[in-house]
Amino acid sequence: MPRHQGREFYVANSMAGMMPTEPAEVVAYPRKKAELMKSRFSCAALNWGPPSNQYKYLHPLPASTKTAAMAGNAIAFLLTALTMVPMVSEMFPHSQGSSTVVRVAAGLSLPRDADYARTGGNTPSIALFDESGERIGFKSGARHGKIGDGNFKDIVVEPINKGNNRAPAYLSVSSSGNDALCIAYIYITPPNKEFWGFFGDVPKECGAAWYHSNLPVQRQSGDPFKPRCFWIDSPEHDTGKTTSNFPQGAGIHLLDFAATQGRVQQYQDSRDTMCASAPRFSLYSSLTEMNCLPIFNPPLTYNDDGTDASLAALKTPGQVMCSPGPNDKPTAQQIRQLQQWTSGRVSAPTYGVKKRSVKSRQNDRVCFADHRVVVVSEHGDHTATELCKSTSAAGPDFVSTKEGLFCDMCTGELWPLCSQAVPTGCFDVDLKAMRASNGTVTGTGLHARDVITGRDIPEKEYKKVVHWK
Repeated sequence: MPRHQGREFYVANSMAGMMPTEPAEVVAYPRKKAELMKSRFSCAALNWGPPSNQYKYLHPLPASTKTAAMAGNAIAFLLTALTMVPMVSEMFPHSQGSSTVVRVAAGLSLPRDADYARTGGNTPSIALFDESGERIGFKSGARHGKIGDGNFKDIVVEPINKGNNRAPAYLSVSSSGNDALCIAYIYITPPNKEFWGFFGDVPKECGAAWYHSNLPVQRQSGDPFKPRCFWIDSPEHDTGKTTSNFPQGAGIHLLDFAATQGRVQQYQDSRDTMCASAPRFSLYSSLTEMNCLPIFNPPLTYNDDGTDASLAALKTPGQVMCSPGPNDKPTAQQIRQLQQWTSGRVSAPTYGVKKRSVKSRQNDRVCFADHRVVVVSEHGDHTATELCKSTSAAGPDFVSTKEGLFCDMCTGELWPLCSQAVPTGCFDVDLKAMRASNGTVTGTGLHARDVITGRDIPEKEYKKVVHWK
């Protein structure tokens, strides 16, 4: 448990980065004397990081006072796409004794048929570490099924030491099987009933393979938003590579993704402070629940607004406090030790399974052409332009009805949707095909050129249209 001069602290009445309805002072005082201060705005805070010489660690209120503190169902702000999103407590899993519950949600999947691409996949593996880099617990996703289309699964991680109910500071999530998973969000509820969250928008901003999702996330007020999702996958048995070089997993320093206005501004001004510090967030080509993560050693310190006290401290590969480290294959002895800790519940990693076909074109764009699926979205935040302009976007062809544009994910080209004003050289949503300059519909094996732009009209023939509203 983080401490300040040997004593545990709580925060009441307000928190940096949240806007109270009236001026309110942030008050820190020892746990033994903690009393909930009534105000028009108060909430349980997400952790921000270890304290330094000043009070900088905002710790959640005790469970006995949490209900009163969560007035208006607000719990905290989470970071998504370099903005702050006020969340509601009902979005998070319920605590389960001494275990930590991790909720992982897949972006809305495409059809389950093997012929079709999808953004659902195998239940991932989870590993949790404390601020000193020591293992809290881990759970293999192998033989635990799949996360259904647009759904989530709660993964219960039991502590290695039953008496250890520390909240995790670091989390790893990794692929456990042969179906790639596009993760929209991760919610964490430790035994002390803190709440943590992580959205797929962050990996997307850091260059991870991503796609839109149709998974609505309810915020404190206003319409739900739909986060992007990021891809993880297991390596192939024969090549040791994942589908289109998707990472096998990610390591996350949870404390650094509870949003404050200062932190959001820092990440906006300097993206590297979010993406280029390995202990803060990193993607790994080889990672399972058996691998340990690099940590900040010594721990980071933070300013009162949540920003980093020292940007130089971020420029580190981190220190791995247990073994094996990321991208290292565990030895037989390490596997036996981990199995003893979990009473044999952990499976030895296979490091490769046979993969389905996913195309990577000569321009390094990743598309699912063989699956012949197109996604048609009416959601205003889903743009075909964003997908086509992003070199890291990966997924099926995409139509934005709000934009009136079609994104050919294999080439990165945008085409207008057919209308009275644009009858040719366009994508016909009803016919699920491109329309050539002479008005004919192109399909597999048919070639045409747009007389207006001179571009080759792509051959498109779909078996399935997925409609997102």
